[in-house]
Amino acid sequence: MQACDRSGWFRCKVLEYGLEEAESGSVAVKYKALLTELWDDDAKVWNPWSQYEMESEGAVWIVKKDGKPNEKSIKSLVECCGWDGSLASIVNQTWEPVQFQGQVKADTYKDETRYRIEWLASFGATPGTGTMNSVGEDRLKALEAKYGQPLRAIAGNSARNKAPTTGKPPAPPPQRETVAAGNNEGIPF
Repeated sequence: MQACDRSGWFRCKVLEYGLEEAESGSVAVKYKALLTELWDDDAKVWNPWSQYEMESEGAVWIVKKDGKPNEKSIKSLVECCGWDGSLASIVNQTWEPVQFQGQVKADTYKDETRYRIEWLASFGATPGTGTMNSVGEDRLKALEAKYGQPLRAIAGNSARNKAPTTGKPPAPPPQRETVAAGNNEGIPF
């Protein structure tokens, strides 16, 4: 695999993921994803990209520095990647992320530019423009006790309010048929 070398909207397949707790107290779901398709904004089509074996990383911060759940990020992870809101499913590697879209952007730090996934979208949406865990089993229990219930509640509400996802693009709408009815021939119904 090679690191992504450009910005754009990609369809992504998660290769590995983990949970990270920062010194600030914030908590992130970190992941590495294979970039499978690239959106061509001019032609409005997805182009195959798997053959380039490019990957990118991202992080979704689910708990803010102030210790409160980051509701917008949690909903994004649930709705776009099929997360159940359980920290244990991340640490124990039982979560099975669905494919999603990610907006990759350049991130420059100390004169080094990396292309990271900054935004998530559902697989079928139209685009707009080692282990990764740093949390051990003992710390997982403390984080679950502190954040588990509100994370699962937000995830449950978000999952209930979203249409089921299969990881496949939605079927095109059916073609409208016409009927002949006297002088109204060709009127769509």
